Amino acid sequence: MSANRFWFGPLRVWMLVLSAGLFGALVVHVIPTAVAVVGDESNKGDATRQVTVFAIQAVRGEKTTDARLDGLKARLAKLKPGHGFTLLDVRSRPILAGESAVVKDLANGCEIKTTLTQSADENGKFEIRCEMSQGKGKPTSTRVKAPLNQLFFLDYPLPDGTTLLVGVGAR
Repeated sequence: MSANRFWFGPLRVWMLVLSAGLFGALVVHVIPTAVAVVGDESNKGDATRQVTVFAIQAVRGEKTTDARLDGLKARLAKLKPGHGFTLLDVRSRPILAGESAVVKDLANGCEIKTTLTQSADENGKFEIRCEMSQGKGKPTSTRVKAPLNQLFFLDYPLPDGTTLLVGVGAR
């Protein structure tokens, strides 16, 4: 197992560090749309973070990569060699600590709920809890702490043999 992978049950988490410029380009150029927000209204004094969540389906043996992912093509190929990639959805929205962004109707009926649990700590890192649920099964959940303006990816193997990559970043 490489040093870049951490195992949480069936969930593989890869940290992928991208430059702030690439993160900004992704937010601006890859279909920013509205997202459902649920949260605690008492957090209005906390710093708001622009949180971007995007879902990519990775298919082993495919050679094509969605043209909208050109800026990530080389990094995705390192992350999942021998796979093709299709952008399923991108959502970007300012949220406060305690609020959640929900992305529904992804590959195989998956839903991703991303909750900003900490806007930024003393080291400039934000903390996010991501939950992936599929149908009526128990959601898979993990917490990740990452620097602002850098993306990380969560890797969810799906029953049909494909993989759902969920990229998350905040600025």
